[in-house]
Amino acid sequence: MMKNASLSSVIVNGLETHLAGVRRIGPASWFCTSGSAPDALRVSLQGDWLIFEAQVDRPDLNEPGLELLAWNACLSPLVKWVRLPGGAAQLRAEVPLEPAERLWERMGSACTAIQEAAALSAGRSSFPPVPGPEADELDAALDSVLRETIRLRCEELGWRFHRRASGRTFIDLEVPGEFYQAQLGATPDGTGASLFVELVPAMEDLSPVSCSAVTTALLLCGGEFLGARTVARGPEGSGAAGLESALSPHPDGRELESVFSCLSVACATCGREISALQETAVARQYLAVQGIDVAVMREMTRAAQD
Repeated sequence: MMKNASLSSVIVNGLETHLAGVRRIGPASWFCTSGSAPDALRVSLQGDWLIFEAQVDRPDLNEPGLELLAWNACLSPLVKWVRLPGGAAQLRAEVPLEPAERLWERMGSACTAIQEAAALSAGRSSFPPVPGPEADELDAALDSVLRETIRLRCEELGWRFHRRASGRTFIDLEVPGEFYQAQLGATPDGTGASLFVELVPAMEDLSPVSCSAVTTALLLCGGEFLGARTVARGPEGSGAAGLESALSPHPDGRELESVFSCLSVACATCGREISALQETAVARQYLAVQGIDVAVMREMTRAAQD
């Protein structure tokens, strides 16, 4: 890790290259304007991550926002929509500081990705015109050399790697008392590898109340964990939903350990809740605690279907 003064200089230089109006607003945070949507970004250091946050005007998120989960399955692996505890939607890009020699490159990619994501999905309550690829499609699209590299790294690190008869590959996560697997595949943009943990087999099979509660919980969960986002696959988010993390094109042992651990902790934190919310009675209570009016939500769902 580079020293703080050097790191700050690299960050400021990178921001000034890609954004405008860069000004420091705290010891490790900056405010920038982009010249396009989103109008402004807050950039901050959080542990070993550089976080880009955009507050984007959207309809009131009293409606849970299933379209945001569907957009997450389509957007660059660097960006994600999340729901803040107060209910607002936030578009976010998360950049790891290591390896340091690639920080400048990743900052440029993050600036581009968050602007493209805002242009595609900000201010809209509609679903993406083309749904994100299914986990099995991404699995089949993964480069065979990269798959084998990850398998060997898993053996070295002690993470269990499985290749089923169908050809699909999974890694066992470490969640005490629970069983979760991450399916390996390509990233949606084909730049590297991704991992997907299915928490809901099919969103379309849930009751409207459970679908809204699960959507809300997943978007909140996505805001809690750096390096992981929550997605819903299939047309209009009707398919499998869960957690997704991206890997670089050349992941080393440290990166894999970090991503596997992140997904394991996220499953331990959110997995049981997501499972319980698939019961309508539990979901209704959850929405009430979150301040989401079930009657209003039902009218929004009916209007969208009309």
